[in-house]
Amino acid sequence: LQSLSLTYELPEMVFSRLGLQRVAFTLSAYNLFTLCDSALKGQTPTQGGFTTIQLSERPSFSFGMNIQF
Repeated sequence: LQSLSLTYELPEMVFSRLGLQRVAFTLSAYNLFTLCDSALKGQTPTQGGFTTIQLSERPSFSFGMNIQF
């Protein structure tokens, strides 16, 4: 699973009193996990050639908030 992104928009009744048009939160994750043959021993399945071994990248997460006035 290379990337996953989830967005949640708050209902308008929650923020309409504040004079806002839209409020949304986004959570994104990258490199969550890789399914591959155990013979690769931690290498990325997309690695080409027989150069130095490249291990899978670590997972990373980001959080965002979108506010429109």
